[in-house]
Amino acid sequence: MSKHICVREAYDWISVGPGGDELTESEFDELIKYLEDKKDNFESGIIDIKYKRLRVINYVGIISLSNVTVEILPKISLSGNKEKDREILLQMLSKCNKLPFSINESMSLNLKDYNLIELLAKFFLKHLQSQVNRGFYFEYINKEENINSIKGKLLLNNHIRVNYANKVKAYCGFDEYSENNFLNSIFKKVCMLILRKVNNDDVKNDIKKMLAIFSEVDLGYIDKNKLVNYKFNRQNDRFRGAYEFAKLILLNMSMENTVDNDNAFSMLFEINTLYEEYIGNIVCQIWNSESRNTLLQDKSKYLLNNINTNRGNFNLKPDIVLSDKYKNIDIIIDTKWKSARSKIESSDIYQMYAYITRYVKAKRCILLYPYNNEDKLENRKWKLFEPFEDKYIEVKNIRLDNLNATIEDLNKILGI
Repeated sequence: MSKHICVREAYDWISVGPGGDELTESEFDELIKYLEDKKDNFESGIIDIKYKRLRVINYVGIISLSNVTVEILPKISLSGNKEKDREILLQMLSKCNKLPFSINESMSLNLKDYNLIELLAKFFLKHLQSQVNRGFYFEYINKEENINSIKGKLLLNNHIRVNYANKVKAYCGFDEYSENNFLNSIFKKVCMLILRKVNNDDVKNDIKKMLAIFSEVDLGYIDKNKLVNYKFNRQNDRFRGAYEFAKLILLNMSMENTVDNDNAFSMLFEINTLYEEYIGNIVCQIWNSESRNTLLQDKSKYLLNNINTNRGNFNLKPDIVLSDKYKNIDIIIDTKWKSARSKIESSDIYQMYAYITRYVKAKRCILLYPYNNEDKLENRKWKLFEPFEDKYIEVKNIRLDNLNATIEDLNKILGI
């Protein structure tokens, strides 16, 4: 049985010890080595290490080692409930296209029975099963065999080399319509991998049923270049969602793909970027129209103009810029993945001041924090001095416990 540890990013420490929520010395060393090997994949630092303990910072998701899986949830509890926080995290990942599954599928699942890796496995299996039920995928595979009768094309050079003393055999090349293809091999590989990582009997049974379907499919070395560049066609495009999930796992494995090894893998997402993208996607959904437009990570403005080169210096890059052509105004939003109870940093206010003064049409600049049950609803607002007395910097927070609440709060904040 694989050990499962659930922690909150930048909050809970993982220690070496004998407890069920602790790591052995070898597990601790394996975790550090895995993250060190993968450090180039991360935009920012991911671990804070002390003596025989560490915590994961800036990232959420899953790290699955040989015998233990670490689940990392957001440091800010968005609902006060761990099971609900998992669902919210999946919703954010789905909305930002980090996962190939719609969060709506989770409504038919009993979420409290599954940890994060089991939930993802359940989504993957449900999607894969729905496509297998429509028909198993076969394709023509080129084969070369030394057989008793000519089939396809006689490969003369190989035939002479192999059968110079055997007049009965024929070395032939031919196409065979087979389930033994790359796509099915990927699915079988991932099913075998996650079977070793889950403890829930329901999920295990689903995996075993799927493996029985793929029992005649061979496993072998998986070329990662082929994995990335695999081309779909009209016959197999329906498997794309399941394939994207499988690819996400296999590209984050720590070792070369072989049939028997117990590979470590991760599915990790930078939480500040995820929060920014999530809010940006929803804002686009509710704001955009013929007279309104949304720019994400706008790079069109510079803070200063260099008199020597007559070029802009110090590029400004606000998270979200909302323009309203009818009212001739802009609204700027900068997302901050911090508790609303946190002290407002002077550097954040200076940054907002730079944005709102440089964007001439901007009337409001909003620092947007996530709201949780322990926070008070924020409504801080400052008016700029002349000549910018018609401009305001505001602090708001927003509920993330469900999508409807998030949309409702954004509508209220933007005055829609």
